[in-house]
Amino acid sequence: AAYATVNGRKALGECAQADLIFIAGNLDMKAHQNSAKAAWMRDLASVVQSHKVKRVADLPDDVLAGFLRGEAA
Repeated sequence: AAYATVNGRKALGECAQADLIFIAGNLDMKAHQNSAKAAWMRDLASVVQSHKVKRVADLPDDVLAGFLRGEAA
């Protein structure tokens, strides 16, 4: 596998300590983004449940718009 580093893509065996720290930082950032997205999906699931609809598309337009703007969670 190849990894993105400051100096371009490198095979793991070619990575120096600084490359590994850079790769770890990127993975940490992605993990944070994934965690935030998972929380957002759980919040949206709560909105679907609280409005007693089966799908996101079944939510009232104003509720969905408010959720997407961050006004409802």
